[in-house]
Amino acid sequence: KVYENLVKLGVKKDKILNMHLRQETFPLPSVRSTLPENTKLEIAVRDGGGFGDLLIDYLLIQKIKEIIAAECTISLFSKYADYFRSFPKINESLMLEDFKRNNHFDVVICCHNIPIIEKFNKNRVIEKSKRFYEYCDRYEDMYTNLFSQNANNYRFTKYALLLGKNRIEQLDIYGVLGLTRKERIQIPIARKDLACLDKYNLQDVVYITINRDTGTDFDGHPKLWPIAYYIELLKLIKTAHSDIMLVLVGSDSEERLMPYVDMDLTGKTTLSEMNVILKYAFLHIGNEGGMVHLRHFLFGKSLVFWGATDVR
Repeated sequence: KVYENLVKLGVKKDKILNMHLRQETFPLPSVRSTLPENTKLEIAVRDGGGFGDLLIDYLLIQKIKEIIAAECTISLFSKYADYFRSFPKINESLMLEDFKRNNHFDVVICCHNIPIIEKFNKNRVIEKSKRFYEYCDRYEDMYTNLFSQNANNYRFTKYALLLGKNRIEQLDIYGVLGLTRKERIQIPIARKDLACLDKYNLQDVVYITINRDTGTDFDGHPKLWPIAYYIELLKLIKTAHSDIMLVLVGSDSEERLMPYVDMDLTGKTTLSEMNVILKYAFLHIGNEGGMVHLRHFLFGKSLVFWGATDVR
């Protein structure tokens, strides 16, 4: 009945595809004869780290798009699907749990510090880009043969340091794609989010954002500067510059810092609002993490303090 009514409405018969039923019971052209073959390379990038890692991983997506141009589609699977839907180089941004229901990709890259090539259709890739083929092939070889499929972040970071590569260059450690540490991304800022400065009374004040948050714990992580140092620093800033507002930001609340700041926004803002709050801050202070990376790509300066971590 649906078929008959579509035909009556003027839909051409060869535009209605026989997806599941037998030809003799549903006399329509088969899918194979009418559905154009998908000629684009389908690439999935799967989030394996935190928000800051994903911002850096977007540099890889941007570079792949630059090289393959209109010959590929890129799907990003992450915990931050809503945030990345406005990023121009991504064809679709989906939640991480949706990945298991999608297995049609030609290439699947799981990114944390090391891009792990989880799926690699060599015939399809080499048709579209010999350069991208070499990239996938070399990372696959490195992960399998050099690291015996056990390239944890610590081991890979040490390997990158031996090659003189920083966190951004780890995405293209052999320089195949030409991705350098100077690469930048343009963070899309929605007009509606600009109102958050009024919402949080930050429109006409000079303020510094502070973040001490690893997404896991407040004391056990080696990259965290001690809490006592943060408290002393905030006291010194407030004594020397009482006119500057100190604003605590991040996803988790650091209650021990609350008495020493003017405003606590932890857990109260969206990531899209943080685009605006960080962009217009006088300065950002915190540990290495998502807020620092976001501030960097918003072309802002940060003071980044480290705990018991290799200085490099």
